[in-house]
Amino acid sequence: MSLHRRTRGNRTVAERLMIALAAAFFLAAGTAASAQWPQWGGENRDFKAASKGLAAKWPAEGPRELWRHQLGGGSGSIAVADGVAYVMYLFDAWQEALVALDMKTGEELWKSRYPAPLTSKYDLSHGEGPRTTPLVLKDGIYTVGFTGKIYAWERADGKYRWTRNVFMDFGGTFLPTGYASSPIEHNELIIIQAGGGRMGFAALAPEDGRAVWKSAPFRNGFSSPIVVNFQGEPHLILLGSRGVIGFSAVDGEFLWSAPHDAVPTVSQANPVWGPGDQLFFPGSEGTPGRMFHLMRMEGKMVAAQMWESVPAALDGPNVIRLGDYLYGSGLGKDGKPALIVVEAATGKVVGQQEGFARPHLVYGDGKLIILDETGVLALATAKGPGLVIHSKVKLLETPCRVTPTLAGTTLLIRDRNAVIALDLKE
Repeated sequence: MSLHRRTRGNRTVAERLMIALAAAFFLAAGTAASAQWPQWGGENRDFKAASKGLAAKWPAEGPRELWRHQLGGGSGSIAVADGVAYVMYLFDAWQEALVALDMKTGEELWKSRYPAPLTSKYDLSHGEGPRTTPLVLKDGIYTVGFTGKIYAWERADGKYRWTRNVFMDFGGTFLPTGYASSPIEHNELIIIQAGGGRMGFAALAPEDGRAVWKSAPFRNGFSSPIVVNFQGEPHLILLGSRGVIGFSAVDGEFLWSAPHDAVPTVSQANPVWGPGDQLFFPGSEGTPGRMFHLMRMEGKMVAAQMWESVPAALDGPNVIRLGDYLYGSGLGKDGKPALIVVEAATGKVVGQQEGFARPHLVYGDGKLIILDETGVLALATAKGPGLVIHSKVKLLETPCRVTPTLAGTTLLIRDRNAVIALDLKE
């Protein structure tokens, strides 16, 4: 009997066929492009959506709830493609699950489970359950679970395709608090952070999971990589456990590195790419945030440090750059948690908005959506160094440690027990 189990929602064969045909039509036509969030951080891993038609203000009680779907534990975010949401969770003490949900109704379309037993060697003090976001690529879904198991699934019905293991197959550094680096795609390959003495990154073929290329080794960490275009060349960039590292996203060739002493067991925030080939790396636990300028010098790639600042560490879940400013989590003037604004060119803290504890941020249609870890949800617009808060509501009673997903005019948030869909349209 297979260890990989699939279940389906209560639909007839005819209904499923109609859904599949409709999905295929929309996929082929390329419609609803604004409703895509196919990986951690959205299409460009910058937490910005192509949404249009978002409301300028919400009712006093907050946005209208469309649906909610109960889940098990986990802190991974939600991927969305062509009207379907994909999220991972802890099914029981021995299994994790990937579930596909209808974006309109929250109905379960299919669910696939796989073995992921938790033993005494794991430290669950930071939470249990998957910590990564699924990657949607064409007809496949690609996931990495808490124990480092990599799975490929058929997008249509959750059928098992293949599996690999970060630690056993690629020699990755064991992570007691769970694997947390979300996979990324480039040139239709699935790039995962392995870490360890054998390799750093591995680029896997989507059809069978074979390693097409491997990068030079580095120690595993918890941050997810980004791919940026530097002077026509794609660079794969990561905040590793011992510094900042850049590789070719084409073949994994090592290109450059720079020192950065963020705590690797804590920091999960992405690097942030900006105009002028500027690259920001958040700090953590008292270490500074740093801005680098990526350049060529005497034929070599160099990441030259522009500034470093502990007040500008922006050590929250994620950071967004809008124009000349960085927005993220920090401490206000009174030492209390706040959403702070940092001038990208200088590292100076030029603005703050108190009342937000370690906020998660997403951006769309000119609006900044804020969800902090206490369950406060807010709608704001960025005015240079300032923020204008248009709506603010205490939405959740349980802690929220998952960055929301903005797909079209629907915001998906996740607390300890459920995925909740909110209607943000005007």
